Amino acid sequence: MRVTLQEIAEIRAGYQSREGLQATPDGTHYIVQAKDVEESYHSLVIDSLDKIVPTRDPAPYEIKNGDVLFLSRGNKRYATLVEGLQKNFPSLALYYFFILRPKEDIVDPAFLVWLINEAESQDYLARMVAGTTIPFVTKNTLSLLEFRLPPLKEQIEIGRLHRLAYRESWLLRQLEHKRSGMARIICRRLYERGNA
Repeated sequence: MRVTLQEIAEIRAGYQSREGLQATPDGTHYIVQAKDVEESYHSLVIDSLDKIVPTRDPAPYEIKNGDVLFLSRGNKRYATLVEGLQKNFPSLALYYFFILRPKEDIVDPAFLVWLINEAESQDYLARMVAGTTIPFVTKNTLSLLEFRLPPLKEQIEIGRLHRLAYRESWLLRQLEHKRSGMARIICRRLYERGNA
């Protein structure tokens, strides 16, 4: 069955402050910015979230675990699964994200992330991008993204496999980084031992 994104998810724009973003330790809401997304793994870095006090009604911009954030501005347009947020502390997504709330029992959020980040969807979004200085995807363009929607059980399997593959890739990069650091330390110690 072929569907458009607007048929299976609510799509909203993120939060924009007229006064500019003022981070404060006494903030009432976390704010998700582009810096808070680990780009290669497409996951939120929860520890890097800033707190703000919204200057307008925050309700339309609130995000929750299971939502999908789509980075709509710039040359890198990708989706990120929202997970790991504190349930007792509200969080908002900044204006350059579209907040996608998948319809439960129809679409798996992890599958939706995989689908939006796949080449076919990315090709469509690249063809439809607007703007010259800072390219962006309009809400209408995103909402008309069309794809085949497999049964929920298959979606869950695809989403799970996709997340596992990304996690493995991330862990291997971390391991490589640690090995490299260890080799530098050992080499430095051997070098310094020769000077003693």
